Amino acid sequence: MENVPMIYKSIIDVMKKINAIGKDRKNDTQHFSYRGIDDVMNELHGALTESGVFIVPEVLEENRSTGKSKSGGELFYTRLKIRFTFYAADGSSVNAVVIGEAMDSGDKASNKALSIGLKYAMLQVFCIPTEDEKDPDAVSPQPQPESMKPEQKKPAPKKPKFDFEPKGGETTPEEKREIGLLLTSKTPDGKLIFTKEEVKNYSDMRKDFTAAQVIAFIKKELQMRTAPAEDLPPAVEAIKNAVDGEIVSGEKSADGFDIF
Repeated sequence: MENVPMIYKSIIDVMKKINAIGKDRKNDTQHFSYRGIDDVMNELHGALTESGVFIVPEVLEENRSTGKSKSGGELFYTRLKIRFTFYAADGSSVNAVVIGEAMDSGDKASNKALSIGLKYAMLQVFCIPTEDEKDPDAVSPQPQPESMKPEQKKPAPKKPKFDFEPKGGETTPEEKREIGLLLTSKTPDGKLIFTKEEVKNYSDMRKDFTAAQVIAFIKKELQMRTAPAEDLPPAVEAIKNAVDGEIVSGEKSADGFDIF
């Protein structure tokens, strides 16, 4: 038993020193009695100090929503998943994960949720019951039916395709498809004609040239690479031969790089 962490003995010591906490507070809205967070803290503080126990909170998850109160005012709802870690003097610890929920018409919903979470963590660990409105149980805001809505998250801004303004405006879908077909053309033995670096270079050309001009440059280069050296066919026939070969459709090449 010599290697038992001190936190287990310390928690038992705290439990021996605390008294029962009566339900002396009243919720005026829903008419029930409860034990407040202040009552629990006042009862436990001395015992925690004497036994060398302290508590550290950590918010694991947070969810918010808004709605309207019965009077039409703004109402904020907060739900927190919190880990409370109970430490002893030797560094040993145990933790309790609880849910804290609260509503408020101002900026206190998170504070209330933390207090509620702490109360129930101590209730579970030390086997006693707790809250404040001063404790959140003292007042229960009543939202209008179906008025609570999840907090809307703004979509991430769309990443621009270029870090410059393309000459002649954005590439049209038709131009993009034609460029994709040309740049993903393959040789008879299945190898890509253009390298990843060459594709990037053509993409960078959009700063100074329109999409139509870039297409013309690609066609000219493709003609030179696919035509027999001794008998260069007309440009149209050269492109036809290249396109009739194996093509990787879409806007990504076989190597996984983007076609602009």
